This record gives sequence, C-alpha cells and structure tokens, in this order.
Amino acid sequence: VEQQTCVFNLNERDQDLLNQHGVADILATIKRNKINDFEVYARPIKNGSAFELADGSRRRRACILGNAALAMWVADLTDAQMEHLSESGNMHKQASVYERGVVMERWIEEGRYTSSADISRERNIARRTVDRCRNAAKLPKWLIEAYRTPNDMSVESAGKLHDLVTKTNIDMEVLKRRAESCKLFWDSTRYSGAEITKRLVAPVINPGDQKKTKNSTWLIKGKARVIKSKDSVKYELPLLDEVQQNKLDDFIKGLLKK
Repeated sequence: VEQQTCVFNLNERDQDLLNQHGVADILATIKRNKINDFEVYARPIKNGSAFELADGSRRRRACILGNAALAMWVADLTDAQMEHLSESGNMHKQASVYERGVVMERWIEEGRYTSSADISRERNIARRTVDRCRNAAKLPKWLIEAYRTPNDMSVESAGKLHDLVTKTNIDMEVLKRRAESCKLFWDSTRYSGAEITKRLVAPVINPGDQKKTKNSTWLIKGKARVIKSKDSVKYELPLLDEVQQNKLDDFIKGLLKK
C-alpha cells in the first residue's frame, strides 16, 4: 500500500502528519479485518503499476499501520473529479488549520485565487480563518508535530504560534527542543492541544536580552536565574512539566514552613 499508492496533491490531508493517533477511530477495525471496510476512489498512474487516491487518505495510513489491504474503486478520473472526491471524503473529519492552509497557499501559487479575500469569497470561509490557515501553513512542520494530531492545533493557536515565530526574537533551537518535549505529554490523561500551545508559547529566558535585570545572577545560563531585591528574591525558570513543578512546590513549602 505504501509503495504503490499516493494521495492526490490537492487532498488536504498531510500523510507525513498522520500517525496512529490521527487514525485511532478506524485503525482497530482495519487491523482486525485486514482490509478497509469502505472502498476508496483512485485512478491508475505509471501505466497502471501504481494508484493515486482521491479520498481515503486516513484509511490508506491505517492500512499501512495495520498491515492491511486497501480496497479501491479504480477509474480514469479527471482532476476535477479527483478534487471533488477529495473534498467530499474530508468532510467527515475536517483537515487541520495547517493542512488547509497548505492547500490554500498552493491555490494562490497556481493562480487559482489571487488573495485571501478571493478564497474567503469563493469558498465562503471567514477571511480571518483563511488568514490564520495561511499563516499556519508558513510554520515549520516540526512545530505542528508537537501536537498529537494536527487537528489539536486550533485556529487561535495557529495565530499565537505565527506571532511567536514572526514577531518575537525567540531562539528557534530552544523552540525546537520545546516542541520535541511536548510529545512526552501525548499519553497524559490531561493532554490537550491548548496545553501544548501554552507550553510552546511560554516566555523563553534569553541570555542575550537587550535589557539586563539588575541584581540578577544566572544559576544555569539561559535557563534559570535569580533576581534579588531589597525585600524579596525571584527565580525565573523555563516552563516545567507537572512532576518537576510538584517537586519544586514541595521543596519551597518545606523550606518556608515555620
């Protein structure tokens, strides 16, 4: 399935971002049956030795993950028919803000639409949503991969992340490490896309900040510092995970307990 099929280039679903979480609702059944229960539509390519799928991108991925066969209806479909089937197939589970934005960018690059206003008017999508989708498409894919599935990143989160990357001087290497660490929370019962966004956009302590805080000392350069004033002491730390936070809370309580 993986070697002899591909997905139509205007299908919104990004196969690289589809994992077991993104197909969890159909994976168990396909694993058990060893074949997809709803056939997908495809057209032959490379002289019939391979096939391009109009719809069923999630079923394709589930078949790959479940080592199952992929049942298809095959016909000589036009690009217009492929696009119609692709859009119809994704109506059951809408593609993510990022994935929709990638297709919107492709529409503009190919001259199908000239602007966000065009897309908004012709597709009956709010202009603000179109802009957020297009901005999301400009984010590095490793940032989208911080979420368990791309759909966990909301339109609002896409806006926050775009502002973070384009309007702040955040260290991208720090952000990359932070994105990778977010994957540790995927299996947590408290997991939510909003929490991932919160962790990604949390302020980063930058040792190269133009304004230096008076009476501050780095404990670990770029990661933690102590700021002393006449009546208090303040510690600045990067965002901690739940276990680290609990340990720190317990230590402070014990230290200050009378």
